[in-house]
Amino acid sequence: QVKEPAFHKAQTDLMFKEMERFKKNGKKYHQILDKTLIKLKAELSGISNAEIADFYEAELNSVVLAFAKREFNANMHECRKRLKNLLYNQKLADKSMKGKFKLNLSYLDQVQDQVGQWHDSILARDLFSGQMKQERQAVDQINLQLKNLEESIVCISADFWQKAVLKDRSKQLTKKSLR
Repeated sequence: QVKEPAFHKAQTDLMFKEMERFKKNGKKYHQILDKTLIKLKAELSGISNAEIADFYEAELNSVVLAFAKREFNANMHECRKRLKNLLYNQKLADKSMKGKFKLNLSYLDQVQDQVGQWHDSILARDLFSGQMKQERQAVDQINLQLKNLEESIVCISADFWQKAVLKDRSKQLTKKSLR
């Protein structure tokens, strides 16, 4: 909805310039990645299932604390990074966490998506505010969107731990039947 041609041209030029720079250095980046992978394989040791489960629990607790503070700043974006990291590694970590907790992946994905939309809006507002003084209407519209997203994040993150961790009913039944 930005109506300023100079803004669009500047963004397009920047995009093409950065793509060319990346392509030009592609072989170098590939070599760096290969060397890093070799180093990592040589230096990494195994991680116990308990350590993985503890990591997931600590990350979720960090997210809970961030949501409890309700501060919409860089910490909120860190929260999203934590959630995405947990989601990306869930299949690998699932075996390790059995017996401790099972994550509600669709809920975690909804939360990280809401925080992502909020963060994208922050970046857009900052970009438009810095380059387009006459586009105040666009900035005002983004500010309204940010207010709505913040309210949505507060709502969706309420009782985060209870929503993020699914209860294993089969284990609960087993425990009850043993009593």
